[in-house]
Amino acid sequence: MPARTRTSKPKQQTPIEQHGEWLNLLRADGPFISAKILAEAFPQGLDVVETAIRARLRQAWAELQAAPETLCSAWQNLVLDELLDYRGQGLRQGSMLPRELTEGSGTVPDALLMGPADPTSGLPGVAERALIYRRPWGESLTRARKSLPSLVEQAAELCRRRAVPLALLTNGRLWALVHARPSTPTSVAVFDADLWSEEPLLLRAFVSLLGARCAAIAPKDRDGKDTNSLSALFTRTAQDTTAVTKTLGRQVRAAVELLIAELSRRDREAGGTVLTDVAPRTVYRAALTAMMRVVFLLYAEEQALLPADDELYAESYSVTKLYERLNQDDATIADREWAAWPTLLATFRAIHGGARHPDMWIPAYGGSLFDPSRFPWLERLKVSDRVVFAMLEALIMLKRTTRTGKSAPPERLSYKGLDVEQIGHVYEGLLEYSAVRLDETHLGLKGKSGSTAKLADLETWHATGRLQAEVTKLAGLTDKQFTTALATEPTGEEIGQLDAACDNDPELAARVRPFFGLLRPDLRDEPVVHPAETVIVTQVGDRRDSGTHYTPRALAEEIVLHTLDPLCFSPGSPDGIPRPADGTQPAEWRVRPASELLALKILDPAMGSGAFLVSACRYLSERVVEAWDRDGVPETVAARLGAQLEDRDALLLEARRMVADRCLYGVDKDEMAVELAKLSLWLVTLAKGRPFNFVDHALRCGDSLIGCLTVEQIEAFHLVPSEGRMKIRLTDEIDRVIGPRLSQAAELRREIEEHEVFDIRDARQKAAKLAEAESLTEQLRLAADAVVAAKLSTATTKSEDAYNDRLAFIAPLVERALLGDGEAAVESRSIIDNWLLGPSGGPRTAPLRPLHWPLEFPELFAAPLRNKGHFDAVVGNPPFSGGKLLGKRIGTDSQAYIGEVISRGFTAGGRADIVAYFLLQETSLVQSGRVGMIATKTIAQNETRQVGLDQVIGGDTCIYRAVKSRAWPGEAAVHVALVWVGQSRDPEPIILDNQRVDRIENSLTTSVRTVSEPHKLMQFAGQYSQGCIVNGKGFLLTQEERQDLIAEDGRNKEVIFPYLINDDVNGRPDSSARRWVIDFTGMSEEEARRYPGAFAVLDEKVRPVRQRRKADGSYQLRNQLPVLWWLYEEDRAVMRRAIADHDRVLVVGRHSKYGLPSIVKNGQVFSDSMVVFYTPDPAAMLGLLSSAWHFNWWTVKGESTLETRLRYTPSKGFDTFPQPDLTERIAIAGEELDTYRRHVQLARTPQLGMTDLYNEVHNPANHDTDIQRLREIHVEIDEAVSASYLAHPLATRFGWTSLALNHGFHETVHGLRWTVDPDVQIEMNHRLLELNHALYEDEVRRGLHSKKSSAKPRKAAASKPPHAPGDVLW
Repeated sequence: MPARTRTSKPKQQTPIEQHGEWLNLLRADGPFISAKILAEAFPQGLDVVETAIRARLRQAWAELQAAPETLCSAWQNLVLDELLDYRGQGLRQGSMLPRELTEGSGTVPDALLMGPADPTSGLPGVAERALIYRRPWGESLTRARKSLPSLVEQAAELCRRRAVPLALLTNGRLWALVHARPSTPTSVAVFDADLWSEEPLLLRAFVSLLGARCAAIAPKDRDGKDTNSLSALFTRTAQDTTAVTKTLGRQVRAAVELLIAELSRRDREAGGTVLTDVAPRTVYRAALTAMMRVVFLLYAEEQALLPADDELYAESYSVTKLYERLNQDDATIADREWAAWPTLLATFRAIHGGARHPDMWIPAYGGSLFDPSRFPWLERLKVSDRVVFAMLEALIMLKRTTRTGKSAPPERLSYKGLDVEQIGHVYEGLLEYSAVRLDETHLGLKGKSGSTAKLADLETWHATGRLQAEVTKLAGLTDKQFTTALATEPTGEEIGQLDAACDNDPELAARVRPFFGLLRPDLRDEPVVHPAETVIVTQVGDRRDSGTHYTPRALAEEIVLHTLDPLCFSPGSPDGIPRPADGTQPAEWRVRPASELLALKILDPAMGSGAFLVSACRYLSERVVEAWDRDGVPETVAARLGAQLEDRDALLLEARRMVADRCLYGVDKDEMAVELAKLSLWLVTLAKGRPFNFVDHALRCGDSLIGCLTVEQIEAFHLVPSEGRMKIRLTDEIDRVIGPRLSQAAELRREIEEHEVFDIRDARQKAAKLAEAESLTEQLRLAADAVVAAKLSTATTKSEDAYNDRLAFIAPLVERALLGDGEAAVESRSIIDNWLLGPSGGPRTAPLRPLHWPLEFPELFAAPLRNKGHFDAVVGNPPFSGGKLLGKRIGTDSQAYIGEVISRGFTAGGRADIVAYFLLQETSLVQSGRVGMIATKTIAQNETRQVGLDQVIGGDTCIYRAVKSRAWPGEAAVHVALVWVGQSRDPEPIILDNQRVDRIENSLTTSVRTVSEPHKLMQFAGQYSQGCIVNGKGFLLTQEERQDLIAEDGRNKEVIFPYLINDDVNGRPDSSARRWVIDFTGMSEEEARRYPGAFAVLDEKVRPVRQRRKADGSYQLRNQLPVLWWLYEEDRAVMRRAIADHDRVLVVGRHSKYGLPSIVKNGQVFSDSMVVFYTPDPAAMLGLLSSAWHFNWWTVKGESTLETRLRYTPSKGFDTFPQPDLTERIAIAGEELDTYRRHVQLARTPQLGMTDLYNEVHNPANHDTDIQRLREIHVEIDEAVSASYLAHPLATRFGWTSLALNHGFHETVHGLRWTVDPDVQIEMNHRLLELNHALYEDEVRRGLHSKKSSAKPRKAAASKPPHAPGDVLW
């Protein structure tokens, strides 16, 4: 079959290829600098080492070999001084070292590399850039000893404590570069001086990175941008991690699609005999599993956990070597060969069952991942070598595109440098997809969306002239891209490829050929055509739509750290000894005995790919080794390790395997997520020569929020056991079935937990015991499913008896089934599954799988722990999804169920986010333990807080740690809250936003003197409005379009106005509108037609959109919009009248970075992205609303979130804000702010919008005179507003005194800001809340909040009749 010919590599290496070559030689441990970032920093390639220095190095190295112990120090001096240029003031050593360094514990650094201070810090002088350790010849840098971590680990810990991210360690021959920052994994790259002569690229890389010109410079320039310093290169690589994961995810998905297409093609060639009885979902799972297997093999081979260097393994089993052989083959031959796929299958079988040969041994690893019996039909299908090569290349070579859409040079991936979490995230993204079998031909289209279309539809669109409109919309192509693509004709070779893609069916190929240019290529660069009966990959959901975001390692580790710390140390944080902000472990803490640590039970109820379980495994294993260091290693562990007993890394790995065996539990509703979590734990616990840890019993599939929580619910056959016993109870005979079965299952699972896996026989014994335990609980699952399904299917009904009636209906069938009636079991299962499927039209396509805790984890929830079963800690990042979308995403029946069962009927009108229900469920699962979770920011706001934190917190349960708001470190444009809950008592420190406080309220603020929410104040309500809701892009005009209409007919000027939006106010220096808008507000259609030009625009662009119809002929939009199509959806007539006499108007953008008000000209149409204030004194109100008093109030009481920007919600942040008198001092300061700020914006070069200007105000490195003056004006505003509050008639009653505001640069939840002291901000909000409550009480006494009084401000009189032509808008 014709195929593309691979081009030979160019003779001249590109920079990215050069970096890829030496990185492949270096093989760093942990996330190292990527080839892409290195190519950006060194676009001309690596620095060249001068010939003279190379010769001197060779001579010195040769001399060193004769007397290494004697000459080692001189050799180190040569490298540091002459090669790296560490000399003079740039190197501090001896007596110049800080005392705290020389007197520290463990091995201390011998020198410090110094460099210029960071210009953004505003500090003069020099700063520490790297720690330098000079060790004797031959001393190990990387091997840990029993009582001490390795030298590189000690250096990494010191790097984190001193906030110096780099260290260089050497024993003469080896030079180890260490990079370590708080909450990030350590990176270690070891350069071997013995290789510098034969591998000059390594020498050049060593000098380029560690030379003073790179290692000593500041990581930021004056503008706060990353430089090309060594530490900045690591930072930029970390920032690039998301892009790497995203690119790799796309490649893996394309590989899965290609493999499935190939399997379908071979099945069609076999007459459909192989996949006939295989569900498309199973085909998808098989392909995804194959890719997961390959990833495991690549990771294990790089880690030397498989005999990758063995000649027989390399030739017959190695995936890495298989790729390299295929990469050298001729592409045409590779497409006809079938050897690679059998090689992969043989490797899979060898990993699962082992392989023995006189020259090689592969132990049996077992595990469901490699089990060939899961998908036996894979063995019967052929896959070409070319497809296998494309699959492997997608996993090994990272292929990016530049911003201009061009292909960047490929980068070879190092799986040794990838976090386990990154690998998990790549595959977790594939959980959004499944497979379907097509009943007619589909074509894969070019474009960003990777969409497909029916060939028949394309033919119809082409015949009716709609092809361009439909395809550009479907595929996301521009008109130009579509036109160019459609005009592309296939060449001779491409015709052959098209024929092959069409199964060599000439009739089908003829039909497809007109659309050839629109076809996207697969990984082989061949057109994507899916003939009928093809199984294809399709997106079935979006885990981000369901609120699922993939958790970065640093966040997972932070949650785990502060959740498990209180459980692992005594004394520890519960005893009043906090962990310092730098993360170091206090010397006073004492780790608990290993036996207690290994008895802990940790759960993630929405585990995804297992990131939190991996973090918990790492954390707990480190604590276990600490305990062994103090108390001694158990004899069984010591015997197992033998000669490795003194190796700390071996101890850690042994502890990890024990933790994974005994302590970790996870649940996810997606069965493939369960397999991913297993893979993650296997990767982090993988030991050479030992099988996978058995975790099948601990990682389970089901819905964490829906299911039986106690044994009593199953025994009583009711979610409320007391009610079930009275009304629905099954016969006493059932007790003799349920109790013993659960006890037996619990005992079997305890044996599984205690039985460690040393070889494959242990794993198989565990699997047999699990199968026996599941057979005992399987029939009980029918009863438990019935209990839950009956509630689920009646949750949306209003009848109080519906649930009991449904249980009474199913009870006889279930009872007969439990007593052995097979027909009753089948019939009852069919009924229950129908209930679990949910109402028609719902989101589920298969029955929901409840998670019954006593059945899945009987060792915790069944006898002899009955009624006392719980986990010790729950960690995780549950989905975020709330409001009206929740019912659509999980089903209205599920939403009603969790509202009635988990929150006991309190749902806040169904508007709470699902994270609140997870919080309730998690606290019930831990009882006296700890919960640590990442949550949507709204967990502390409004309905979500009322359903969640308000119900959980009380008594001994409190929030002992929280971060109110943090920007998500990945690409998800959200802010999150971090919350830790548990039974905490004095003297345990309470930490909010890394500051110790007395108490954390449910709003994630510090304790307040007045404990409750603020009230709406009638005296301040009704002073604003949201802008006009236009609803139709056709109303909008460019400047040119406006001028054309006015030139055509001067009267059009009367109905065309500037259209001001939030981005104009905050982004343009003069806050002027970019666009114009047609406004026929108040006019009848007849009156509007008097402006024919403007009316014609709306008739063409707005009317068709507004009057779209459904299939039944009715309008798609609500009646007013199609009928009054020339008018805005909301014209804000009340607002227009309120500001009609004002020359200037005060506005605030509803979503912006800083939430600042601004004064603009009247006579414009204000969009719905603006809040418009009616105040007659805009300068005074500008002063008040620009003050720290108002900003701190609304960002705590009235702020919600739009992506990562603040969103001003005036009903919460303004209506509740108790205003002081708007004094003359406030008005003068507000006027000066408006005048001077506008001057600065327009006088600067380049001119600055509001957001850019305040970026400079909040930049500590900016000392410009105009910026300093602007800060001074804000100080005056805050002082003026403070003085007005202090003069309030109620100030004396509250005992208020003058506040020292202490303006400066302070760290806030919104980042570094020029503002008042954070403690003062807290006091401001205390005072405002006191004042709010006092004013509200007075309004209640005056009857302003009685039922007879409207809670809303009285609206102005009805709008006037439509104005006559020629009337002005205002």
